[in-house]
Amino acid sequence: MDVFMLPVEVDGQELELETRLVRQGYVYKFLVTINDNEFAFERDEEGELRAILDTDTYTTLSKTEQHLLNEAGKNLGKLID
Repeated sequence: MDVFMLPVEVDGQELELETRLVRQGYVYKFLVTINDNEFAFERDEEGELRAILDTDTYTTLSKTEQHLLNEAGKNLGKLID
């Protein structure tokens, strides 16, 4: 398992989120830790990285956590493209 810090910017503040790369055969996913919760990111049908979580979980997150998830996906995409 590869671990690295993913930089994200929220409200003008630079944060680093612990991120793990997990490989399972030919498939890989990124596990990003936000406020002690781990969120999985995988490529969707269009090749974009998306957080894998249900709508109920997403709506229970704070606006800051939602923003962090969106920024994490964008920055992961920039790193691997």
